[in-house]
Amino acid sequence: ATSHTVSVEGDVVDINYTQAVRKLPSFAAKFVGDSVEIHQREVWSGTTANFELTLPGKPGDISGTRTLTATADGSREVFAVTAKVGLPLVGGKLEDLILQIFKRGAEREHRTATESLSV
Repeated sequence: ATSHTVSVEGDVVDINYTQAVRKLPSFAAKFVGDSVEIHQREVWSGTTANFELTLPGKPGDISGTRTLTATADGSREVFAVTAKVGLPLVGGKLEDLILQIFKRGAEREHRTATESLSV
């Protein structure tokens, strides 16, 4: 992220950040631009969070659940995610692209957390 803010109040986590965008297919680049602002809100209840990522000024959002469960050797994190883009013709392609980017980000976040916790 090129900038970020994080707020935690009780069971609600708000994360706002700006991220540079690189290597997008040409059909997506004109909708996204060089960077994207992301507003992420997670509302936790026990080990499950409902979350939403919105992209102000952009035609899409992501929502779903994030669940943590204990395992014999640590924990497991599972996402159930839906992307919605309200554009005719390219909406489905953009939704697939957003989900791929979200998955890569979640995998990167997992690697970073695992590395940090193993020290």
